Amino acid sequence: RSGDFGLIHADAFRENVLVGPQGMTLIDFDDSGWGFRGYDLGTAMVQNFDAPDRAAIEAALVAGYGEIRPISAGIVYPGPPVPERSTSP
Repeated sequence: RSGDFGLIHADAFRENVLVGPQGMTLIDFDDSGWGFRGYDLGTAMVQNFDAPDRAAIEAALVAGYGEIRPISAGIVYPGPPVPERSTSP
């Protein structure tokens, strides 16, 4: 087995994040289990794929995660940058 494998939330969408005075908290652990930790980061990023500030969101997510567990930015998307989508028809 390769990669960072362990207990994951497996449903880290923004609907499952509560924000309060003490910070953010994940809820809804019914999908949690053993898996690759990059899965949680990818799940969080999928809702931001078309965001104009996607690179900044990814950098903040990786930096925040990295405060708890070292991780490289490539774990979210290990390839070259994804081109921005055109908004014209």
